[in-house]
Amino acid sequence: MANDPVERLRRCAEEAKARRREAERLEAELSSVSLTDEEEATASEPHDKFTAISPKSWQRRGLTSSKIVSHASRHLLQQEQLGLFTSIPIQAGNEFPTLIARLPIFPPVSEDTQRELLDRDQALPFDTAFGKGRRFGPLLTVQDEDVLQATSRLRSHRLSGKGGQLPIKIQQMFARGSNELYEVHSAAFTPRQLCEELDLVKGGSSYKRVLESLRRINGTVIELEVAKKERYFGSLATRGGGFKLIDIAWDLYQEEGMIYCQFNPLVVMWLEKEFTYVNWNIRKQLTSPTARALHRYLSSQPANYSDKVLKIAGAVGIWVPNKKLTSVFLHAMDQLVKVGWLASYELTGTGRNTPKMLHVRRAAKPTLTTPPV
Repeated sequence: MANDPVERLRRCAEEAKARRREAERLEAELSSVSLTDEEEATASEPHDKFTAISPKSWQRRGLTSSKIVSHASRHLLQQEQLGLFTSIPIQAGNEFPTLIARLPIFPPVSEDTQRELLDRDQALPFDTAFGKGRRFGPLLTVQDEDVLQATSRLRSHRLSGKGGQLPIKIQQMFARGSNELYEVHSAAFTPRQLCEELDLVKGGSSYKRVLESLRRINGTVIELEVAKKERYFGSLATRGGGFKLIDIAWDLYQEEGMIYCQFNPLVVMWLEKEFTYVNWNIRKQLTSPTARALHRYLSSQPANYSDKVLKIAGAVGIWVPNKKLTSVFLHAMDQLVKVGWLASYELTGTGRNTPKMLHVRRAAKPTLTTPPV
């Protein structure tokens, strides 16, 4: 049972072993990274507060991406050893918050179309069957969602600590006491590694694209109302109803810099308890933004699924004239069949006397006929 003292002791022992293994791995990886005398002195001095990025970024010129990130991971480990927070390694994958998958935060429409829909506060309002609210900040697209999902796949640690002692402070966003512990996920990577995750060509234009996208996501705040508030928010009620998806600390020197991302406690709760698996390999094969958005939405639904086209379009953010809706859906669904994710689909109804409906049947997972090599 979860409250059994023996079970709690066993879990604590396992977490301690995991932290020790991670520390040993980092030390082994970093044995070849040489620090300057000043950096060594700085690392050995006692610290009274955390700095998300280690100092002297300009001295990392010439290091590989993996060593830059390993250097930053050791800095994170040093702060943990000071008792500011605890950390355990995690293995991130295709998890994506189910609620976000069902909301038009990353609509497959142009920035101009979104701009026409902004309210007097320059926010993008939405009202769907799964929740209503507003998105404040930059105009996000499906390409930005690609970057967010790639960043999520690069998560490496789960941190637990007081809001003011985490690598990026929890800035009074959640209505909890200052002594309460929060759980966040962290990711440290270089622009080069993010481009590799996205299968982008390495080079200045790709680095610029992903960095601009991260800045847009970092500048986004979501106001959200849902019927199942206890399920999706629990004790993490937000002050004023607004929350960010991620927080970012920058330490950039052209393409060899490092980015530290922290997923806030609310998003972490969703990634651990209310998540959907979005097949990353399938998503990267889809060239149409609408196909990628529908793939994300349909991933959060049963394998055999039917619903009104207008309801799906509102949840995804396919804001096009009704006369174009059918052709937009047909083109996107054809791609999902072509890449093998859907076995079949059908559009029924006229949209006049009977509502237009989408019926999908997801393809069965391939069965291994021989043992994996």
